Amino acid sequence: MKRTILLCFILAAAVLFTACGKAAGSDSSAAEEAAQAQQSQEQTTPAEQEQTAQPETSEESTDQEPAPEQSQEPAETIDPEQQLSVILDNAGQWLLTGDEGNCMYAVTDLDDNGRLELIASSMQGSGLYTYSNYYEVSADGTGLEQCAYEVQEGESQPDIMVMQTEYVRTPDGKLLYFFEDALRNGAAESYLVKFALCLEDGTVSTKVLASQHAQAGEEDVAYTYTDADGNETTEEAFNTATANIEGERGTVDLFWVMIPSQEEIGEMIRQSYGGFARNAAN
Repeated sequence: MKRTILLCFILAAAVLFTACGKAAGSDSSAAEEAAQAQQSQEQTTPAEQEQTAQPETSEESTDQEPAPEQSQEPAETIDPEQQLSVILDNAGQWLLTGDEGNCMYAVTDLDDNGRLELIASSMQGSGLYTYSNYYEVSADGTGLEQCAYEVQEGESQPDIMVMQTEYVRTPDGKLLYFFEDALRNGAAESYLVKFALCLEDGTVSTKVLASQHAQAGEEDVAYTYTDADGNETTEEAFNTATANIEGERGTVDLFWVMIPSQEEIGEMIRQSYGGFARNAAN
């Protein structure tokens, strides 16, 4: 009996020892795995840790739309009334004394750049010689600048004191205005010259297109015609000299005024500006 009890006690102790060994092994394995994970985390670089920590984002969310282009608006045109004030404030620069003959004035925008011009023109002598000065409001709108205009001494200029004339806007954007110049050399001889006038970048230029010479004889008048190069041509070619210039055609209205007194300068200049108009061809 005692032997049986002792045998049972030994068997129970063996079973208990085996179970404890398995539990201790399991705890040891778990501890080893935790230590390995700790060591692996410590060996990871900060950049890898940051990359691992960042959440994944879709391709759509990472694409940024380009910033819209900023449009460059053209500079605003200087107010016409402000420009007229500049012209009037500088009247001493362009107002003729009256000794130049028949003096007239016109406010225009011949180059179509939004800046007004003041033209002072006079016709002098029995030969009907015309002389003109051109002034344009400065780019900043604070002053008046005289336009460059090279003319040989004694050379007549186009008779621009007309109420309307034709113009052409050429394919390269230039505005050419057509004027004539009538000259007399005594009672028997006269000339009629066709001009194209252009104002561009503050410079006035003129080009002879064709000329007519008239010489009165005892019984009749003899006419001869020359082209832009001075070669003799026909009457028809003289009459159609402006028709061969390519471009968009139209007419321009010019409102010429006289200034009888200083007190009327402002009123007359504003009237001239109100009468200026560029008309497209029908």
